[in-house]
Amino acid sequence: MWSALVLVTVLPALAAAGNYPLALAVVFVDGVAVGCLNVAMNARGAALEEHYGRGAMAQLHAMFGGGAFAGALLASTSLSKCLRARREGAHDRL
Repeated sequence: MWSALVLVTVLPALAAAGNYPLALAVVFVDGVAVGCLNVAMNARGAALEEHYGRGAMAQLHAMFGGGAFAGALLASTSLSKCLRARREGAHDRL
């Protein structure tokens, strides 16, 4: 739970980081929080496996990977459209 709360505060801090050393520190904290969150998710998955008496870890990791892929695809598409709009807007002003 704490790692998720740290992630919520760290990501805006990265946008506000005014210099490279500060950005490095923020990314380091982000990495620690993501690592802790991964441990918590895997522990919960192991508890689910034990409770239901069957394997579920592969499915959980597959869904996590699918979500990570979908998030990266969404972010790259959004960024591409934003950059294209900026570029076209700059040409209109010339």
